[in-house]
This record gives sequence, C-alpha cells and structure tokens, in this order.
Amino acid sequence: MWARLVEHLVSHRSAEPFELVPIEGREVDLDPGWRPKLEALGIEPRGANRWIETGLLCDRKARLWFPISHGLPVLLPYRTAAHDAMLRDHRGVIRRLGDDFRAAADDPAPGEQFVLESFSTEWRDYDDSEVLWTWSIEERRAYFLEEIGAAELTGAERTFVEIGCGLGLVTSIAATELSLDAIGVDLSAAAMRATQRYRTNPLTHFIQASLWALPFRRSSFDVVYSHGVLHHAHDPEKAFGAVAALAKPGGRTYVWVYGAGRARGSLLRRVVFPVEQVVRPVLARLPAALANMLLYPMALGYWALNRWHRARGGPRQRYDLERALHAARDRFTPAYAHIHETDEVRRWFESAGFERIHALAPEEVDPASRESVALNVAVRGIRSMAGAPITRTRPDLRSSAPLTDEREHSRGDGVQYPDLVAHVG
Repeated sequence: MWARLVEHLVSHRSAEPFELVPIEGREVDLDPGWRPKLEALGIEPRGANRWIETGLLCDRKARLWFPISHGLPVLLPYRTAAHDAMLRDHRGVIRRLGDDFRAAADDPAPGEQFVLESFSTEWRDYDDSEVLWTWSIEERRAYFLEEIGAAELTGAERTFVEIGCGLGLVTSIAATELSLDAIGVDLSAAAMRATQRYRTNPLTHFIQASLWALPFRRSSFDVVYSHGVLHHAHDPEKAFGAVAALAKPGGRTYVWVYGAGRARGSLLRRVVFPVEQVVRPVLARLPAALANMLLYPMALGYWALNRWHRARGGPRQRYDLERALHAARDRFTPAYAHIHETDEVRRWFESAGFERIHALAPEEVDPASRESVALNVAVRGIRSMAGAPITRTRPDLRSSAPLTDEREHSRGDGVQYPDLVAHVG
C-alpha cells in the first residue's frame, strides 16, 4: 500500500485513525507523468512514493491490529490467513504493541463467509487482460464513464471509492483517466491481485474489507461506485445505506444491481432462473473442488450460448472455457442474489438524502453494454448539499493521456493466493 492511504482510513471498531507500523517498505521512483496529477490533488509528489509491503495498521483505542500483506491492507473484522502469517513471521513486532493488542475476531455477517470464499475462487485465476465478462477493456472503460456520468463531473472531485472492485480495472480507470485518488475495496482475494497489478500507480489503492465494516469516515468521497455487489448481501438495502453514507454532500453515488429482466427478460431466462434459485444455495455450501465439477456442464452451456450470440452478431467478446466457468460460478455459487426493481432502488436513494436521481437507460450507453442496463437496475444520484462548503475547482486533467498500468502483470508477481485467501479461523 502507499503509505499515505492511511490518511483515508479509520478503524471500523472505534472510528479512530489507524497508526501505521511499517515492517518492510521502500521508496518508489514514480513516472514523472504522475507529478501534475498528484499536485492538482494537493498531494506532495515526494511524499507519495512510499510503498509499504509488510506492516500493521493499529487501532490504539480498540487495541486491535490488522495486517498489511504483500502491499494489501487486510481490514476484515475477523481472523484470516494473513493474520496467521503475520503472527508466524512478525510476532515480535506485534508483541511490542502491547500485551493487550489482539487481532479482530468478530463473526462474519450472515452469508459473508460463503461470498468471500466463492469470489476468491472465482477471481483467483481469471485473466482479464483482454476481456472482462463479455466486454473488451475499452468497452468496459466506456461503460464505466457512462455509468457515473463522467461528462457531468465538475473538475472539483478528488476522491473515488469502488465497493467490490474485483481485479481493480475500474478503480484504475478512475485514477488514470479522471485523475482521482481512487480506492478499491473487495471482500475477496481479488484485492491482492489488484494490488500487485497496479502497484506503480500512486493514485490507486486497494484494501480487503467487509461491506459491513468499511474502514472510512462518513461523507468522505466525491464519487462512490458499486457495480454488481449489493445484491449479494443478505440485506441489500442496508448495504446500500453503508455505501451511500460514504458520499460527501454534493458527491455522487452509483449502484448497479440485478434487475427483474435477469429473471424475466427472455424465455430462456424464465426457464433458467427457477433452476438457479434451487441450485445456488446448494453449490454455495459445497467444497470448491466438488462445486467446480458440477459447474463445468453449466460452463459449457455459457460457452455455447456465447457462441450463439456472437454468430447472430451480438456485441459480445468471445468466451473461452475459463471465462465461461467464471460466469457460471458468478451466477450459481453466491449465497445471495437478490432481484430488484428500479423504483425500489430509487427509494433507497431518496431515503438516504440524494437528489437528481437518475436511472440509466439502455440508449445512454454503448451497444456492448445495453443489455447490462436493460436487464438490470443502474441508478446514480447526488447527495444533498445540506450546507456543505463550496470546493475549489482544480485544473481539468481528463485530456491527459492515460499512463500505463502494466497490464502484462495481470496475474500478479508470483504471490500464492491460497495462502492469502481470508478465511474465518
């Protein structure tokens, strides 16, 4: 992690700032092209290049410590494999904190352990260097900018957070193309791969954390983004409240959740959806090896359907078997997959004090993304100002050429993910 990330974080337990205890770190020679972007955000470039590879984040008030492992802060509210590794390799550092310091040991929220393990498996080996789901990288970039209404941004925005960042592509786009200080949060070990891939980007940060214990102050981000996450929570409306609370007055929040079209959008969907409702709770609780065996026939179906869509000229990137298995796992293994209506999500925004609430329509996005909008619910809004002070507008750097994020490192740098996948223990 970049050392200055600690300025954005607070403990979920005490709401107090963390104390950073570095164990291994270094100063990184940054590409000079980052200097104007950092300075425009009020960040001193000389202080932005300190990388922490291994360390602790300490909550002195609650007497808790959290590990930083391979550059990733693991801020889950329960014991994980990363905690065990820290105790094994750096027990002396932990002892020096004080005898009453301990690792977090809460119980996970309902269904969260299943979600964590399922999505860690789902993203561990996925190669998104050319295709993410059925989008090319360029198509996903365009869709993200349309989702958040990038053309409406004022230039005063400085901070961005993505809840459910996966492998980090969208978080990186927010940093490189919108010049925002961008934080990606994921429950799964995908956050580790994102950390390894984008570690040369000083505006991009990643943490592993729970939706129910987000380590941020309320009202602290200009842009809050969550695509494909809240419907996997046991209580999506409550989860939305936790996410929406992060937006500053005048800041924008965008969420995408499963819509009714997913279940009723075609005859095939009407046939498959009841099967999904029966199969998912079973697969969610099976050992990964057994679940994979049962998923392969479903993956073949996804592969065949993808070929059929492409043969008809549909705007979809090609599935190989790995991507088809990824799609099948995403649909059939999460413990929860709620379906929502647009009016329902609008009410969430209204109850949370948002204005200018806008439900995205298919014609507002690139053809490659229209089905994603048509079958689901995509809504954004602006949090009521409520007397918030006017923010000074900074120079607009959106026309600057995006800096390279070294996509050739899409599979990390040799980190063995099974050792780092969080598990309750």
